[in-house]
Amino acid sequence: MSSSKPPSANESKPDLAFAETLQDPSFRGDEAPQSRQQTSLLQQALLVLEQEGTEAALALQEQHHRHRYIRRGPLGEGGMGVVDLVWDRTLCREVAQKRLQKSRSSSAHAVQNFVVEARVVALLDHPNIIPIHDLGINEAGEVYLTMKRVQGQSLAEDLQQQAHAQVALTRELIMRRLRLFVQLCHAVAYAHRQGILHRDLKPGNLLIGTFGELYLTDWGLAVPLPHMPEETRKHLFGERAQAPMAGTPHYMPPEALQESPPPASETNDIYALGIILFELLSPEVPFLGQQITHLQNEKRSFLPYSLPHRWPLYNASLAAIVEKAAHPMAERRYESVTALREDIERYLDGLSPYAEDAGFLKKFSVFYFRKDQKIWHPSPLHIDILLLVALLFGISMGAWYPDYFPSWLRWLGLSLGILTAIAGFGLAFIVIRSSSASLSQERTSQKKGDPDA
Repeated sequence: MSSSKPPSANESKPDLAFAETLQDPSFRGDEAPQSRQQTSLLQQALLVLEQEGTEAALALQEQHHRHRYIRRGPLGEGGMGVVDLVWDRTLCREVAQKRLQKSRSSSAHAVQNFVVEARVVALLDHPNIIPIHDLGINEAGEVYLTMKRVQGQSLAEDLQQQAHAQVALTRELIMRRLRLFVQLCHAVAYAHRQGILHRDLKPGNLLIGTFGELYLTDWGLAVPLPHMPEETRKHLFGERAQAPMAGTPHYMPPEALQESPPPASETNDIYALGIILFELLSPEVPFLGQQITHLQNEKRSFLPYSLPHRWPLYNASLAAIVEKAAHPMAERRYESVTALREDIERYLDGLSPYAEDAGFLKKFSVFYFRKDQKIWHPSPLHIDILLLVALLFGISMGAWYPDYFPSWLRWLGLSLGILTAIAGFGLAFIVIRSSSASLSQERTSQKKGDPDA
C-alpha cells in the first residue's frame, strides 16, 4: 500500500486549488443570488442524470469537480465499476474512488442503481460501514463516488491465504474470527434498524482493516424493508424496480432460489450470516453445487451437527448457532441479527448459547470448564464440589467395607451425601445464573450507545 503524500508540482497546484476553493461563495457560506432560487449544482446534475443520462448532466458538473481528484492507481474492479486510489486536492488526503464503468454510464438503469447505492451508504452512519464523501461525474463522463480508503484485504482473501498456507485452525484463531463476526452482526443489525436489507452478504464484501476492524461494503443490491418510512424510501430508492432474485446463490436462502421467491426479509441476511459463520469455523466448503437445483438440494439437507466429529473445535454449541442461523426453513431461523449476535457473545463469555437449548449439566460443564480461565481461584462452587467429592468417597468406602461401619452410620452418610449433592447442584445453579446475569449487565453497560443493542 502506498503512503499518503501530496502529488508533485507537475501533477497539480494545491495552493491555487485551495485559493479557488476559498473564493467559492458556497465554501464561505455566502449564497450567490441565482442559487437562492435554484437547487445546488449536484442536485441539478442528479436530476438530469436520472432523466436524460450522463451527457446532459456532465455540463453541469464539469466546473464543480474538474480536476479535484488525481488518480494514483487501481484498487479493485468489479462487474459494475472500478475502484481507484485518488488524491483529493481540496482536503489533501487519499481516498478511494468508485466509478461506474464508461460502458455502463450510458445506461439509465445502471446510473440509477449507482446513485441509489451511494445514497443508501450515506444514510448508514456506522463504524463498520465505509462512509461516503462525495458523488459526482468526472470530466470523462463517468459517474463516481468517493469514500474512505481502507488499507487491508477482504475476508475472502484472508481465508484463502490461510487455507493455502495451511494455517492450523486453533481455538485462538476461532475466537478472533468470532469477534470479527460480532462486528459484522453489529453493522447488519444497524442497517436493518434503518430499514435496509443488504442481500449480498459474503466474505468478498467484507474488508478487514489494519487495526482489526471490519467493514461491510457493496450495497448495490440493497432494498428497503417494510418498516422503512415511505418518505425515506422514495428519497433513497425512487421508483426503481427491485429484482426478486438477487445476490450470490451460495449465500442465498433456499426460498430465494425458487422461481417465485417470497418478498425478501431480514431472514435472507440472517441465512447469509449463518453460512459466513460456517466458513469462519470450518475449513470445509458448505456447498459444492454450481446449478440452482443442486444448490437447493444441498441447502435443504445442510447438517452442521455432523461436523464436530471431524473438527473438534467446531463444537456442538457453535453447530447449534450455525444450524439456527442457516436453517432451510425461514421461520426456524433467528428472529433478528441481534439475537444471533447475543448467542455468539454468550459463547465468547463461556456460556451455552440459547440456540443449543442445553440442559443444566451441559450449562454447568460449559461454564465450569471454560478454557479462558487463566488462573484458578477458590470460590464457594469449588469448595462445595470438593466437599461433595469427599462425602461421596466416604459413602463409597462405607458401602465397600460394611463390616467397619454400622448400618445406621452408613444410612446417615448416604442421606447426608444425597442432601449435599442436592445442595451442591443448587449452589452451582445459583453461581451460573448470577454469573450469566452479571455478564449480561456488563454487556448492557458497555453498549448503551449501540443502536442495535
